[in-house]
Parts: sequence; C-alpha cells; structure tokens
Amino acid sequence: MIKKINRKNMLISISIVFLIFLFIFSCIPLYSFADNSEDVNQEQNQPSGIQKDNLIVQAYNREDQLISLENPTEYSGGEAYTINWADIKEFSIYYNPDESNPPPIKYEQGKEELPENIVYTMSLSISYLQGYPDEGNFNVSDTITLENVYTITQKGENSYKNLVTNKYRLNIDTGERGIDETTQQAVTVKEWGIYRFTIDINGAETTSDFFVISPDLLISEQPKINYTIVSSENSMHDSFNFYLDNAELYKYIDKSALTWYVKGEGKDGTKYALTSSDVGKGNFTDCTNSIYESIERNGTTFYFNDNEIAGKWQVWCEYESHGTERPIQSNLIIEVETGAIVDGMTIVWILVGAVILSIIVVLTIAIIRKKKEKVW
Repeated sequence: MIKKINRKNMLISISIVFLIFLFIFSCIPLYSFADNSEDVNQEQNQPSGIQKDNLIVQAYNREDQLISLENPTEYSGGEAYTINWADIKEFSIYYNPDESNPPPIKYEQGKEELPENIVYTMSLSISYLQGYPDEGNFNVSDTITLENVYTITQKGENSYKNLVTNKYRLNIDTGERGIDETTQQAVTVKEWGIYRFTIDINGAETTSDFFVISPDLLISEQPKINYTIVSSENSMHDSFNFYLDNAELYKYIDKSALTWYVKGEGKDGTKYALTSSDVGKGNFTDCTNSIYESIERNGTTFYFNDNEIAGKWQVWCEYESHGTERPIQSNLIIEVETGAIVDGMTIVWILVGAVILSIIVVLTIAIIRKKKEKVW
C-alpha cells in the first residue's frame, strides 16, 4: 500500500513540475526567436558592398574594415556614392555568379565544343575623372579609361562560379597605372576623383555605379610654411625647397587648390611675379615681368629657383578649396635673396690669387725635390 502511494505521489510531482515548465515557456514571447533568426538570414544574404547585376564593389577604410555605403545621389544618369579620401584605403571589385543569368559560353580556341573545354575570361576596366560631381557629367573629354587592368580565366563547365574568388583591389593612394584608351598616353588613376568599374565576361559587360572620392575641403589651420636652402640646378644662385610644417592636415586635399606665389624685385629694379598669368593681377599689379612663363607650383611642397634672375623675393602660398570664394593665405610671407652681386675686380683678384698660389705650390715642391736629390 505504501509503495502504491509513493508511486502515486511521484507521478503527481512529475506532472506538477512538467506543468510548471510549460507555464514558464508559455510566458516567453516566441516571436523574439523568429525575429533574431530573420535578422541573421538577412545579414547572410545581403552582399557586403554595392551590387549592380553581377558586379559588387566594396570599400575598405584605413583600418581594413568595410565602409557602409549609403544615401546615393543622382549623377550623370546614375547613382553615386561619396566617400572621404581620408577614410578610404582601397576598393575591392568582384563578380557575383548568378545561375539564372550565367555569362555567355565560349570554348577554348582550337578545341572541341565539349563541357571541359568551356572557358570564362573576366577582365576589369576602370573609368576615372579627377573632378567634382557638380562640375558636369562623367562622359567628358577628361575622363580616363584603363582597360583590362585585371584579367582572369576559369576553365570547365559552370566554372564561371569560381570567378567570385578572384577579387581585384585598387589602392586609392598608389592607384593603377596604364594606357588611357582615348589618348593612348601612360597615366595613373589614383587619389580623389570619380571612379566607375566595368567587368566583361566573354563579351557580357556589367558597369558599376559611380564612386566619388572626395578630398578634404575644410582645413582647421592655415598653411604653415617653412623652407630649406639647396643648391641650384642651373646656376650659382641658391635655390629653396618650401614645405608645410602642418602638411599632415593637408594630406588629403585637392593639390591644385594649394598654390604658391612669388613676388620680388631684380637687382636692376624690375618687379617680377612667378608666372606670366600672375602679372598685373591682385597683389601683382606693379609687376611687369615674370620669372617663368609657367611652372608647376601646386601642392604641399614647392621648389623655387630664380631662373638666374638675382633679386629679393617674397614667397607664400594660398589654399582655396572647391566651392569657396576666399583663399586662406599661409601664416608667413618668407623673404629670400638670390644671386648676391660680386664686384668684377674682386673676381679678377681671386683668380690672380689662385694662379699665384698654384705657382708657389709648384715651385715649393720642385725645391724640396732638388734638396732631396743633393742629399742622396
């Protein structure tokens, strides 16, 4: 009898515990599990980058992490994604296979049309414009196109699916060098500007959206300039290397927005500007001549040579970013002097002195030798 009661009590206890567990689980909102599962699935299915048809473009920051590309704007008949040059390290471009839309089949040249002789050749081209979206469309004469910067071939039936593992990476700072399809000139596409990528697989092309790499426009400090004296390449006059002490702040600017200027007076009283385009303008209204017709003078460094015109010179730079109306002038205007005049007679006496010294040295050596011969 006691055993029967114990069994009965045990069954009742188990039933109570079971009912308690059912009650606890019934209180937990089941929809929360479904939501989490759905988020995970969406994250797995979503491509890490901007996809257009079978072409995916990813952007990596300078810590090698993916940049989230959002909020595209309309540009040149398409969509454009903007990224700060200071933030991006490189692009990664690759093909994403789609069984419902495979590329055209081609067979290895000279081989039978068998599945094992199918080849898929993928090539990638870059179109580039160093400009701003508000300046006009992409299809202008200044656009650079580098074709076949990356080519890969896969062989075999459905081998196009293997192309997904072949990613091309474009470092923004070092860029890609090649021959421009339009001008047939050697060029390098890099740094800020507007990029567009095209992949071709057996003649089927896919073109990406636009990617705008934006230079820094607002700098917190004015340019702080300094210089070193260096030997001249074409005369006895000193030359000068000018640079920015705060160049790190100007590392990711449009270099053409930072311009160097020189103004001065030659030893004969003529007033000069650096280039002919400066003469008569702004600070150069009193200048009648230029040191150079034109010269490279943009960027964070500047080499100044007086072109054999001795004089006193003022050197400074100005930064005027895209969309601004007033340039920011450097913290200093540095004054340097080149080609100090040496009196003609002084030069003559120096030469005469050098000749006399040479004669004395020769005679001294000769006398010493004769004395040595007599001793022997």
